[in-house]
Amino acid sequence: MHGAKERGEGKFGLIVGIVVLALGAFFLMNVVPVYFADWELGDRMETAALGVPNHSGDKVSQEKVWEAVQELELTPYLDKDGIRVALAGGKRRITLSYQREVTYLPGYKKLVTFEHDVSVPVF
Repeated sequence: MHGAKERGEGKFGLIVGIVVLALGAFFLMNVVPVYFADWELGDRMETAALGVPNHSGDKVSQEKVWEAVQELELTPYLDKDGIRVALAGGKRRITLSYQREVTYLPGYKKLVTFEHDVSVPVF
């Protein structure tokens, strides 16, 4: 007859735990892909900066970065003109910036600015 004296605290804790796990899963499903795509873009920018050591390499580098933007499905947030490439002082510099809305939790969205500035020596 212990069942009559229990107050349901175990059931409430289970429900809270399930809700917390569901919110955690929602957070990971929405946030990780956004930040991973940005990290991958930065990595691809460094690779693109290592190119032809003259000004014609600027166009090649911009094209490589644009291909990465398309593959990572970032075209709604960044256009080709937003990718700036310059060769100066023996270094190729690629810069870009874009904003993307991230849903952290249901009902909580935030506009996040991602900026990259890559400078690589060109030989």
